[in-house]
Amino acid sequence: VKMRGLPYRVTEREIEDFFGRGYDVRGVHLSMGNDGRPNGEALATFGSPEEAARAVTEKNRSTIGSRYVGLFASPPGKGSLWTAAGSLWRATLCQ
Repeated sequence: VKMRGLPYRVTEREIEDFFGRGYDVRGVHLSMGNDGRPNGEALATFGSPEEAARAVTEKNRSTIGSRYVGLFASPPGKGSLWTAAGSLWRATLCQ
């Protein structure tokens, strides 16, 4: 699940807490811009495509701090590539 609109100082732990215990979050990867600083985007991986879809449906436009966070389903399958704000993502949806 691609996440946009995150606070620049958000941590991986805060993103895990955002989803809470009701989701099988397998990993969080913060995106960095070309300058090496966080760019407000991240990729969260879940235990199944269904779990990822549920997260998008239930948590899209929820807030972290004062920021609305947009959630977007990533392409299905292992090893999907994302390009986001100059950063290359390697996403594994199912482990």
